[in-house]
Amino acid sequence: MKIIILEGDRDKGKTTTMGVVFVALHMNGGKVKTFTPMDTPSGMDFEAVLDYPDPTSGEEKMQEVAIYSKGDNISDCNAAISKYSQQKIKVLIIAFSKKVRPLKIPPNDKAIRIQKTVASKKISEVQANANDGYEIISNI
Repeated sequence: MKIIILEGDRDKGKTTTMGVVFVALHMNGGKVKTFTPMDTPSGMDFEAVLDYPDPTSGEEKMQEVAIYSKGDNISDCNAAISKYSQQKIKVLIIAFSKKVRPLKIPPNDKAIRIQKTVASKKISEVQANANDGYEIISNI
């Protein structure tokens, strides 16, 4: 499984970026298999699985892509990695708050880490999320 990790501090837009990625995948040929809102303080977290066209395939082959946005608890993140690894998901996109303890990445899995762009005077929140979303999708 390829694991794309969107890393950043708490309350800096990781979940919003995950929503942007979900919508972009759905609008570009992804078929939603599951979408589950999660009970979190923000009320914005979710997990989803989509059938998405495999960009490495020369034909219309689909691959399962999972998105897990609840990244503020390392135990939840590690449980999601384990769950989706057992389900034979090809790509997991996961939000993760920077922590002292690292995520448990299975030895045969490939991890790609993307640092969350934070809005500033130079870049708007919309542009930061769009840039991060593009980087995530280009790594699928």
